[in-house]
Amino acid sequence: MKLLTLFLMMMVRASASRILSAQVSKVYFHLLKSEDQTEVDRTAETPAGSKHLPIDDLRENERNPFDPRPRDINSTFLYQHLGSRFDADYMSVRDPRNRADTATLIQLIHGRPKGRRPSYLNLLRAARVQGGSKIKLNITKGERVKLQKFLWTYTACPLKHTWKFLGVRFWPPWVKEGSCYSERSCSFPPGMTCKESSYTYKVLLRWECAQTGHFCKWRPFPYRMITNCACAC
Repeated sequence: MKLLTLFLMMMVRASASRILSAQVSKVYFHLLKSEDQTEVDRTAETPAGSKHLPIDDLRENERNPFDPRPRDINSTFLYQHLGSRFDADYMSVRDPRNRADTATLIQLIHGRPKGRRPSYLNLLRAARVQGGSKIKLNITKGERVKLQKFLWTYTACPLKHTWKFLGVRFWPPWVKEGSCYSERSCSFPPGMTCKESSYTYKVLLRWECAQTGHFCKWRPFPYRMITNCACAC
């Protein structure tokens, strides 16, 4: 690949300028380091949940005698019960799998990922290494732009959305979950993978009954959803 060859040429030129190999490795490490995106969205008024993913499947056993009856699934009442917490972008009463937003992956604009440009790409201009020395990479502007686009796209971690059916004991029964793209490594050389970097909670309604099977009612239930992914170890 031409871009990989270009990167190797950069390293050779840096070595020719009497830069210690340890310093070159330092710059190389910084180029692979993705931004810290570990800030968590905790705006929802719900308790904190586990940070371990994937989230366990909440679909329960079928044919439970305590399932809600048709008269218990009154959409008008349940809409009112959920109120402003109902989010049509992430919840659906009917099967939504034919909708256009079923699988949303990374979006490109002019050959680069959509969103803010990662700060580590500035290291392709110059970088300070241990001891305060400054390294300026000896490449043309065109070469730098091509390499920046390549690294930005290669290390990007898109969020994929898929609709999931939770069963009749949840309302709305359909939710749109986010998952991190993991079909390949997001680092160069390979080793790091796309992982959750932020999440939020959406409130659903869950049908709950006492042990005797009486006094069943719909109760608010916090459902954890991934909102962003980042390249990490």
